[in-house]
Amino acid sequence: MKEIKRKKLANALVQALGAGVALTVAATAAHAQQAQRVEKIEVTGSNIKRVDQETVAPIEIITRDQIERSGQATVAEVLRNIPSNTGGSFGESFAIYRTKLGPTYWEIGLQAGVFSIFDLNAPSFDLVNADYMVGLPLSFRYEDFSSQLRVLHSSSHLGDEFLLRTRTNRINLSYQKIDLKVSYEFRELLRVYAGGGWLWGQDPSTLDPWSIQYGLELTSPWPARPARWRPIAAVDVQNQQENNWSSDVSARAGIEIDGVLLTRKLQFLLEYFNGHSPNGQFYKDRVQYFGLGAHFHF
Repeated sequence: MKEIKRKKLANALVQALGAGVALTVAATAAHAQQAQRVEKIEVTGSNIKRVDQETVAPIEIITRDQIERSGQATVAEVLRNIPSNTGGSFGESFAIYRTKLGPTYWEIGLQAGVFSIFDLNAPSFDLVNADYMVGLPLSFRYEDFSSQLRVLHSSSHLGDEFLLRTRTNRINLSYQKIDLKVSYEFRELLRVYAGGGWLWGQDPSTLDPWSIQYGLELTSPWPARPARWRPIAAVDVQNQQENNWSSDVSARAGIEIDGVLLTRKLQFLLEYFNGHSPNGQFYKDRVQYFGLGAHFHF
């Protein structure tokens, strides 16, 4: 559509997924002394950076020449058939309030993002599609177990210039959603998570409401932390009732570098995606691609 880490201040989470190069940015403050550290509660596929109906669609850049030469009737068909493109997504996750109650940690937060597709060969860089999301998560952690309950709103919109030029049929896609995820970590080597969601107030009203999500993340114990880099891998699976419970699979593997600009992390990941398009207007269309992602957490 997304692990609990100790941070001094709230993370600002930015997700990216693209068939060419994806850029993810998550903002954190510098680490304080160990005695002053507090819990940042976040239950997501942190290594996978999966973008789907839960979050919103990534930026994917296509050109007018690609549309016209393709002979396809819709942008969805173009996205499904173009062998490569570039993507990036931007959003933030803020902690509004957090506290420790006995051995447990609690946090109330705010998530928001906007993600778009642009035609860069159009005279005014026409907006093709934009998806918007805002959510309120309540998160909980006890030792290696964590969970998150979230309420969110998401909507999808085609660009005016693109509509006028192509006469594409518009889908007024919007919905409210409540979802719950649980997660468990095994010695900082393996994290597994699973959850489900339900839509209401959806448009089209025929949109089926139920969805499930599950996955795992692996962090190599080698080399040791002083080396400041390590191999990582993750797989995330989504199943939507609207799409007859077929699986949308996202898999990534690569290396994570610690200590970039003192406290930052940088990931270089090979990516594979096979499933229904994460772009809101084209959620019924299937896409498949390989890619390379660069994810910078600052």
